[in-house]
Amino acid sequence: MTWRTVLTAFARPRDRDTPRRLPGRYFGLVLIALSLSLGIYFIDQALLATGHKGTHGTLTVARCTENLHTGNSGRSTQIRGFTCSGTFRPADSAASPDPSAEFLSQSRREAGDEVAVQRDGTSYTRTGGEAAWSAVTGAFVTLITLTAGAFCLLTGFGGRWGPRFSDCWELMPSGAVLRPVFLSFAGFGVIGAVICFCLQ
Repeated sequence: MTWRTVLTAFARPRDRDTPRRLPGRYFGLVLIALSLSLGIYFIDQALLATGHKGTHGTLTVARCTENLHTGNSGRSTQIRGFTCSGTFRPADSAASPDPSAEFLSQSRREAGDEVAVQRDGTSYTRTGGEAAWSAVTGAFVTLITLTAGAFCLLTGFGGRWGPRFSDCWELMPSGAVLRPVFLSFAGFGVIGAVICFCLQ
């Protein structure tokens, strides 16, 4: 019996199928990068919607156009919100207005409606509870996907021919410590997303 045979006999399952876990680990890296990017975006939108970033002002709507989405068959067309344009007037009277401002809205606005918005560079974001809760909901969702990405990176779960979830969960390194941590983060993200979604 050689030393290699001894090592193979005592090797844990997760050490013997490392190549099968590589696609899952790559998937975890991509999921983490995507979650961090979206998390930063949603936090930025939440700061704008609550007035903690950007220039506050009022946008007087001139017109709204439908954002249409056509299905793959080309037969069904759905409305995916509206793009409303008009004149933005900053709360600071010293700043000049912008006659070609635009913002996205889930509902149609009538000409002459005044909407509170925040200007960040050349983009405009509605302020108020609905927009803020929507952005915070997205941030909580990215917390869930970030946790999932960390799990995939650590265990190799997620590849097409990779190990099963139950095996990854059972053989997770330092599982006694990490399993409660993952469950706590995922549970916090789910509860936060559901609460914020209901408050929109």
